[in-house]
Formats: sequence, structure tokens, C-alpha cells
Amino acid sequence: MRERIWWRAALTAAVMAVSAEGPLPAGTATGDHPPASDHVIDVGPHACDLNEGGTVCKTQTIKKGKGHKITWRSKPAGRVLGIIIHVPATCPAPFANMTPAGAIGTDILWAVNCKNGQCKSGPAVSNACERSYIYDQVLDTEKCDGMIIIDK
Repeated sequence: MRERIWWRAALTAAVMAVSAEGPLPAGTATGDHPPASDHVIDVGPHACDLNEGGTVCKTQTIKKGKGHKITWRSKPAGRVLGIIIHVPATCPAPFANMTPAGAIGTDILWAVNCKNGQCKSGPAVSNACERSYIYDQVLDTEKCDGMIIIDK
């Protein structure tokens, strides 16, 4: 819970700082982020524990024009893992083969295809909105936030 509060506070502070310099288009990513590439993210042993190749990560950046994709894996393997992406109602589901999972406020929730403790985004669809997306990683019954940035 503390990690989730810290993450939201840091994101809010970054948006407020940039907003003071001028309007920030909705969904614009702020701060330093990893370079765009394919990502393999281990989630666990707690839902807030995300790492890639042993390095802690909270944000994944992909380029839809490059066909980048993300794979999330439960750690240890075989646990129940779910990835739910919060998508503005004005944007389509960012990846193919996603399942509608409800709505929160003005966001539509989309579930990534998951099986046997692995969730695979596949490449972003060509008309995916280029923006940052908050997502929930759910490991067994524990939930935490992450972020994906989809670029051109």
C-alpha cells in the first residue's frame, strides 16, 4: 500500500511541476522512463514487486511502430496473475485479444490475455492512443499499480 501511495504521489508531483510550465496533454508521460523495447516483467513475490532482468521497474515503454510487446510473469511461477489496463473511453483497447473488465470513472478497464501465471500483451494495435496508461497487476488477491507508455 505504501508503494502505491508513493507512486501516485510522485506521478501527481511530476504532473503538477510540468503543468506549471504550461498545459500538459492528457496521458502525456512525465519524468524519466526506460527506453522503448520488448519487456519481460517478473511480478512477485508481492504485487508491487516488478523487476526486469533483476532491476526494479514500474514503467514499461513500447513503440507501436516497432511491434514491441510486454510479457508479465508471476514470481514464483504459476501463481494467478492478471493485468488490467485503465483506458480512456476515447481510446480503443491498446492491444489485440483483450477482454473488457468493467469501468472506473471515465476509464474502460481491459484485461490482458493471461494463462498459467503469464500475461502477454502482444504488439499495440495500430490505432492505440499514444500516451501513458495506468494498469493494475493482480497477483493472487493482491493488487498494485504500474504504468505503460505507448509511443509511435
